[in-house]
Amino acid sequence: MFFGWPLLPFLPRPQSRIITYVGPGIDLPHIPSPSNEDVDHWHKVYMEGLQKLFDENKAEAGYPDAQLEIL
Repeated sequence: MFFGWPLLPFLPRPQSRIITYVGPGIDLPHIPSPSNEDVDHWHKVYMEGLQKLFDENKAEAGYPDAQLEIL
């Protein structure tokens, strides 16, 4: 359920703070039939990039002591 403006509930309220960070792209090779090792390797590369992006920007976002938890 959204709780935005009364007439436009899908828009955030003006007092809301939305911060978006975009990291560098990851060049992935095209592998027609990837093995489990290929998938595990590229998943690890992605997760490392995500962790790095989080760690580099968490203080600026106002959460310097935050830990990224991926479920």
